[in-house]
Amino acid sequence: MVSSKNKVKGFTLVELLIVIVVIAILAAISIVAYNGIQQRSRDSAAAATASQLSAKIEVWNSRIGRYPSTSEVENGLDNAKVTEAKLNQDLRNKITTSGTSSIANDILVNYKTCGASPNFTGAEIAYKKGSGIETLKRGTGC
Repeated sequence: MVSSKNKVKGFTLVELLIVIVVIAILAAISIVAYNGIQQRSRDSAAAATASQLSAKIEVWNSRIGRYPSTSEVENGLDNAKVTEAKLNQDLRNKITTSGTSSIANDILVNYKTCGASPNFTGAEIAYKKGSGIETLKRGTGC
């Protein structure tokens, strides 16, 4: 007969495997949710940057009578006539003026002018949204 004093207490291998599987499932769900949150955060930051740039170029257009050139955007819209349109360094770091709608991973927004130089009649602001690209068109000629 086996006495109850000699009975070993502990977890079986099956019980341990079940716990490991549950932990793995919870970890996988957390990673997927975290990646989705990161993507939405990047999309939101890109949309906010595009909106800020759009407002600044509209102020520029109302004061100067044309949309800013890509070089003026690269220089932060630094013009004594339109001080409220000036771009701070943080915003400038999030904008590229490559002239195409392609956007690099570290750049959130792309700006390009529309119409003939020097009287740009419009502008296009492209930004990342999910796996695609959204565009804001201002003025005419785009």
